[in-house]
Amino acid sequence: LVWTPPGYDATRDEPYPVLYLNHGSGQSYGDWVETGRAKQILDNHYRNGDIVPMVVVMGNGNVSNFQAELFDNLMPAARDAYRISSDPSQQAIAGLSMGAMNTLSTWLTRPGEFQYVGAFSGFLFSYPTTDVAAINAGTKLARIYTGDVSDFTYSFTMSLVDVLEQRGIEHEFAGITVGPHGFDTWAQNLVDFLPRIFKPDTAQGIPVEATVPQPENGVLALTVADYGRAVTLSKAENLGDRLRS
Repeated sequence: LVWTPPGYDATRDEPYPVLYLNHGSGQSYGDWVETGRAKQILDNHYRNGDIVPMVVVMGNGNVSNFQAELFDNLMPAARDAYRISSDPSQQAIAGLSMGAMNTLSTWLTRPGEFQYVGAFSGFLFSYPTTDVAAINAGTKLARIYTGDVSDFTYSFTMSLVDVLEQRGIEHEFAGITVGPHGFDTWAQNLVDFLPRIFKPDTAQGIPVEATVPQPENGVLALTVADYGRAVTLSKAENLGDRLRS
């Protein structure tokens, strides 16, 4: 199952970023849409300008070898059918419950494949040998979510956070989402996670150039580098000796 943004262009030069979104145990690839309202969440975020145009792929996690299914089957098939990126900086992976466990295992054992990671009510029964430096270097965002104490995985997720901290694996803990182990909780997690991925890195600042063209009798022309919808300027105020925006 695949969600594409409004105006999806299969012929555009730049491939779309892609999120691989995983379901839980006893579910199927359709549950994120049928129960989790992923389509409505994505549509609303896109309409409000909260997310960059991306493709979201929801595959079948009911397999004996998740990573083989993901890397050998799902990802090649998705790339053949859709104009999506294979660049790790343009790939994200997230999931709920069992899907979060698969997400976490993939993140820790295949560092650098996905630079954005989201785990909703997830944990691991055992922890693999990890290359912490490679994981940290290959991850822009790893965000861990849990429901409240009524979520039966709550204590396991908190233990996961402890292990990540002990090993020096960089991550964000999103705090406690009020709700149990269910889609009411995970939908909130998805709402929070989506706007955080694939945003341009503006940590060094956004280039701004201000000029006063000679023929314009002192009218200020302001040019801002194009960062899509990531930049919003307020109305300029004349402070006498300067403009503030």
